Amino acid sequence: MKHPNLVRFIGACLTSPNVCLLLEPIPKGNLFEILQTDVYNIGWNFKFSILRDIAHGMDYIDKSNLQSHGHLTSKNCLIDNRWTCKVSGFGVPMFRKKIYNVEESMLWSAPELLRTCATPNELGNGTKAGDIYSFGIIMSETCTHDSPFDFELQILSIEELIRLLKNFYDPGVRGIKKLLDTNNYDTSKPIRPALMQSRMPELYSEKRGIENLITITTDEDPALRPNFQDVIGNLNKIHPLKGELIENLIFMLEKYTNHLQDIFNEKVQEVELEKSKTEMLLKRLLPPVIAEKMTQHMDILPELHRNVTIFFSDIVGFTTIAKESKPMEVVELLNDLYTTFDNIIEMFDAYKLETIGDAYCVASGVPTRVVDHYEQIATMALYILSAVTNFPIRHMPSVKLQIRIGIHSGSCVAGIVGVKMPRYCIFGEDVTIASFMESHGAPNTIQMSEATASLLDKIELYYFVFKTILNIKFVGDINCYWLYGKETLKIDLPSLSNHPSQYTRTDSLISQIARSTVKKLSARNRLTAESIAENVSGVKSTEKSLSERKSIEESISERDNIEERVSSKSNEIVDSASSLLSDRSASSLENDEPPEEGNKV
Repeated sequence: MKHPNLVRFIGACLTSPNVCLLLEPIPKGNLFEILQTDVYNIGWNFKFSILRDIAHGMDYIDKSNLQSHGHLTSKNCLIDNRWTCKVSGFGVPMFRKKIYNVEESMLWSAPELLRTCATPNELGNGTKAGDIYSFGIIMSETCTHDSPFDFELQILSIEELIRLLKNFYDPGVRGIKKLLDTNNYDTSKPIRPALMQSRMPELYSEKRGIENLITITTDEDPALRPNFQDVIGNLNKIHPLKGELIENLIFMLEKYTNHLQDIFNEKVQEVELEKSKTEMLLKRLLPPVIAEKMTQHMDILPELHRNVTIFFSDIVGFTTIAKESKPMEVVELLNDLYTTFDNIIEMFDAYKLETIGDAYCVASGVPTRVVDHYEQIATMALYILSAVTNFPIRHMPSVKLQIRIGIHSGSCVAGIVGVKMPRYCIFGEDVTIASFMESHGAPNTIQMSEATASLLDKIELYYFVFKTILNIKFVGDINCYWLYGKETLKIDLPSLSNHPSQYTRTDSLISQIARSTVKKLSARNRLTAESIAENVSGVKSTEKSLSERKSIEESISERDNIEERVSSKSNEIVDSASSLLSDRSASSLENDEPPEEGNKV
């Protein structure tokens, strides 16, 4: 038998134990699997084409000597590479006895055949009307993409369902009908597979047409069922053939391509969303400029920043608070405090470098240049000090939180450190000085270096007072100041009168400045003299020319002049200091009183 819609029989092997059939290979599989898995997401243009192919193949079988198929199911409808449906499983009844041995295959069988056949093997070649019924069940599968009677089998067992199909009007099946009634199932007429409206054709005419065709092909009375020639005519009326199958295939491929494009666009949007989340997280961990370079896979080299102001802070008595608190309470305290700090930092052009325990480090001028970096940090420090003054500790409401703040302006080298968990860090002598300002400060005060104080003094908006002179190892003496206000800033700040012991007497401060200046000038004089002596010794040992000796004599003369200038300068400083002390002997500064707040120093 040769027909475009029938699987071609090639040959058979009858030698035991390798008894088998050789049929035309069909690569895409059967219609049952294609509908069940939704791999291809076929539309109704293709479904109608497949149903036509099945009807044409079955019409050919009905008109042949076989007369009927007898075992038509969606599993026997195979799809080739051209999406042509071909019917298989017809003929050779002796081989079929070992193939059909399950009750599930009987779900496609007509009720009149179920009444006369106990097993699938007894069906034989079936009848033409039985094949029409099986075709109607296959049409219902295209409307549900599920197995036949899938909804009904969720309520009944397969034995109960087959019994009900055999004898629907038998009084003995009333108990089975009651099971369906409890699930709002219509048992007034013979049961047929429930259709899924979401899988039906979109056009109302096609939807009504396919429903009516399923109804007449699965009629309980075999005589009322149409033949396959009529089925083909009905299918052409419901969905007229538009072009050849290959055109329908191209149309479906285009639709499938558009579907893939939609899926691709959705996935791209998901990837973009995740990418934006990752970039946002990266910008929270690193400066935005550095994060942007990392996302572009650019090299990030260490960079020297010459104008930077660095901020360090530390909680006073944090160790004591931690000992008297639970670990979760410590975490909550730091989270509340640093959230407050972070909200303040967002108001200024500054970048939070890191937090280590109770230590907090911020810098302005890195990684991007900031002209008024010193003003940004100074104002930020005042806001932070004000916030800490009124900050409540949730688990210790009676304890007042205190903080030390240190500020210094200078230069630093900044760069990314680490690969697994990269961190943006700053290094340099000025970073050490800023940390020293914080560690040697007093509770609830902002201590800054002379470098920062001189920059703020040019603005003439900030209130600060000279505190003392600190000696830093490998750096030397540094004048320290306390910042306690800003002219245009109206916030609550702690009073400096809370730290009377921290003030140095004015006469003592002047003496310290004088001694420091004399010491620096003497050291410079000593270095100059040593340098000249080394030159004289080198010239004498090598016995160079007369011109070189004249140069030495000039150097000696220059040294004498320097010594005279240094001595004179030292005497002037000491005289001015003594004069200042005598002029202010009766003033309030002799009584060790701090300067009034609101006065600029």
